[in-house]
Amino acid sequence: MMEEIGVELAEVQTYCARTNRTHVEIFFVGRPIDEPQVKSREIIGFKWCKPEDLPTDMSRTQVRLIQEVLQRKVDKNEEQGLKS
Repeated sequence: MMEEIGVELAEVQTYCARTNRTHVEIFFVGRPIDEPQVKSREIIGFKWCKPEDLPTDMSRTQVRLIQEVLQRKVDKNEEQGLKS
């Protein structure tokens, strides 16, 4: 995150890892500390949005991962008696 959009994360946890053709992807979840800014030619833009407002051209895999992470947070908060 820091390299591509200049965001430092707190409470970082490894979520999952997978292979995608010839490379390995490692997914993390965390809480952003900074405001994002484009710092890489790989990034053309960014925005914070509600899950129901995700861009329609996102891959199904990306959308599924986001939904899983958010549902895990809701489940964890419910177990602890907290509101999400």
